[in-house]
Amino acid sequence: MAGHHHHHHVDPVAGGAHLVIETGRWTEADAIKAEVKDMLKTRFRIGHATLELECAKHACVGAEAIGDG
Repeated sequence: MAGHHHHHHVDPVAGGAHLVIETGRWTEADAIKAEVKDMLKTRFRIGHATLELECAKHACVGAEAIGDG
């Protein structure tokens, strides 16, 4: 995901993830979500994922960041 600045955390019980979109890049949220879903499918063979998108300004406090963090 070159060029995208976001982080995510995974909830293994629910089988989903929160993607935190950098402030000022919310207009790119749909493209970022599509890129993450494509990566999950091609790299990890995950055909369906529940992704919740959050603006960095309103993101979960204290969530563990994985990836670009």
